[in-house]
Amino acid sequence: MNQIKHFFNSDQWDASFQLVSLNAAYSDPEVITKDDIMIGVNAEAESVLDIKPLQHTCQMFVFSSDEKEYLQQYIQMEGQDTYLWNIAINPRGNTGDIIGTFSARLSWLPHELHMDGQFQFIEGFDASGEVIIDDMTAENEYVITGTSVQFFTIRWVKNSYMFDLNAGWNLISLPLVPENPDLSVLFPDAEVAYVYRDGSYETASQLEPGLGFWVNIPSAETYVIYGDPFSEYSLSLSTGWHMLGALSTRITPETDSETALSVIFGFKNGTYMEVNEMKPAMGYWINVIEDCMITLK
Repeated sequence: MNQIKHFFNSDQWDASFQLVSLNAAYSDPEVITKDDIMIGVNAEAESVLDIKPLQHTCQMFVFSSDEKEYLQQYIQMEGQDTYLWNIAINPRGNTGDIIGTFSARLSWLPHELHMDGQFQFIEGFDASGEVIIDDMTAENEYVITGTSVQFFTIRWVKNSYMFDLNAGWNLISLPLVPENPDLSVLFPDAEVAYVYRDGSYETASQLEPGLGFWVNIPSAETYVIYGDPFSEYSLSLSTGWHMLGALSTRITPETDSETALSVIFGFKNGTYMEVNEMKPAMGYWINVIEDCMITLK
């Protein structure tokens, strides 16, 4: 398997996020229909208070570290392995109808999120909810719908990936190349792991990027895996089923024959689903109807 490693020279960056109301248009120029914040990392921490106009159709701010101030800009001090930005978004604002469905589009420029690591967009305050966007560098917007304030977290983890595993069986893969691939090091609570080779299951004591693994966890846990991004591989497949892994970014696999790939299934929360693309950290069942070379890059 071929591996490509990416490194960046600077740990300093900033990125702007814009919220645009998708509600009814307003002719009054004093009614603000968009909002923005800036987050980032620098040698010195910096913050700017959020001051809203009287009338706005959507609202967004980021909390200070002590949760006492509402900020428009929050630059944290460099040197950490993990950063969290807790943000509040109100897709309704404070003007217009009080009944109905209200939406606003949050957008950003992926190239501004250039620090080597993983950017995630997570539901809930302080990264307490479901991961909505696993790789924010692969997408550039998200629509929020509702009638009141909703809380989200932008989480960055350096050269790592955070696994939120369910109790029981999880079909996973490694989006990174770890320094130590031992199962006992990566997932110390795991009872057993299986890999599928040549038509049968085998127990796995080490996990290899590019392959899918069934990992059994006695209770729901979060694990952080460190390593370099796993960015590309090619593999020769025989006709039949194969359990493969994804890359560090979302990707659609390609085969050297247009008719070879039959179907791809993912597994999440106890259910199989047919998919067209492969997401980081997930394992997949792939069926090919003729011998082929499959490539992910």
